[in-house]
Amino acid sequence: DQVRQAFNAAYSDGATGTIAELLTEDAVWMPPGEAAIIGRDAVHKRYADQFASLKCAFTLQLGEIYPCGDTAFIAGAYWRIDAPVAGG
Repeated sequence: DQVRQAFNAAYSDGATGTIAELLTEDAVWMPPGEAAIIGRDAVHKRYADQFASLKCAFTLQLGEIYPCGDTAFIAGAYWRIDAPVAGG
């Protein structure tokens, strides 16, 4: 749950470096409605591009946590509110 909370804070702050630090090198990111993003660097770039134009407020709720060896993944509901960085 500490990782989830750190991710929520980093996403809402637009802190792409912190988001990347929470991931392994071989992370697979599966954003809704998009193709999978493979690798920490690719995830970092995707969010750096997004946060260049959007300010986001984000909360991932605690859902099911699925452990798998020394790693785990979470499936849960989230909410996100976006606003253009340039205003509007």
